[in-house]
Amino acid sequence: MLVTQLALVSETAQLTPSQLNRVAAALQKQALRDFCLIWNIPATVDAYTARDFR
Repeated sequence: MLVTQLALVSETAQLTPSQLNRVAAALQKQALRDFCLIWNIPATVDAYTARDFR
């Protein structure tokens, strides 16, 4: 089964990378608990800043 990969990208300087990672971890937990368990869709959530794409 393929794993869906989700990118959480912050485009603001108001969030620290640590805060962004905490949000990504919470979304990862929800993805495992809800998407995978209920809909059988495994997914990963990774955090990035807009600087990562420049």
